This record gives sequence, structure tokens and C-alpha cells, in this order.
Amino acid sequence: MRQYAVAPGGANVELKEWSFRKGSGFPDTLTLAVSIPLGVGINLFSSWLWSKVKGRATRISINRVEVQLEADEVTRVIVEQTKIESK
Repeated sequence: MRQYAVAPGGANVELKEWSFRKGSGFPDTLTLAVSIPLGVGINLFSSWLWSKVKGRATRISINRVEVQLEADEVTRVIVEQTKIESK
């Protein structure tokens, strides 16, 4: 069963995979597929995403790019990766 959500800015988020290893010492891993409308939607989505992971995530990767755990860095990488995808 696929799980979808609509995030602020018109972004569509699909949960692709959720891995957790109880008692093994490894962190939970979520794999999400995200579609974001260009423009103002990117900033709204990145702010929403940061509010969800702040204080909870130990690592974030976007398109295999590791992101520093700071709000501005999350936004910067999302904007850069969106530009790469839209070319």
C-alpha cells in the first residue's frame, strides 16, 4: 500500500521505504519521493521538511548529497537539486 501526503507549497510526498532495525543500533531510515512545484513552493516545502526533522534526524541526504543539519542548507540543496532536475 502506497502512502502519500501533500506538504505545504503544493509538494507531493510519497513514502517509498521505511527501514528500522530494532535493537541493532542503526537509525531508522525513510526514503521519500517528492514532487515540488517550482517557485515559492520550494521554500515552503523546505521549511516544512526542516520543521519535521529538526532535532530528530542525525543525517539528511537529498539525491545522494549529504546535507548539513541546518535549515538554510536544506533549502539550498533542495533548490540546487530542483534546478538540476528541471534542466
